[in-house]
Amino acid sequence: MRANLAWPIGAAPAEISFVRYTTEGLNIVANGIGWRPRDNVVLSNIEHPANAYCRLALQRRG
Repeated sequence: MRANLAWPIGAAPAEISFVRYTTEGLNIVANGIGWRPRDNVVLSNIEHPANAYCRLALQRRG
C-alpha cells in the first residue's frame, strides 16, 4: 500500500505515514518544522479550520 502511494510523488515507501485524521497529520507537520522566532505562516481565508488552528497554536512559541 505504501509503495503504491509513494511512487506517484517520488517518495520512498518508508516516507509514507498513515494518520487517523487530517487534523492529526497537520499537527504532526506543523510541530515538526524547525520554526524560528519571526517566521511567518500565510493562510488564505478559505483554509480548513484544522489547518489554521494548528498554525495559530504555534504563536505561543513566538
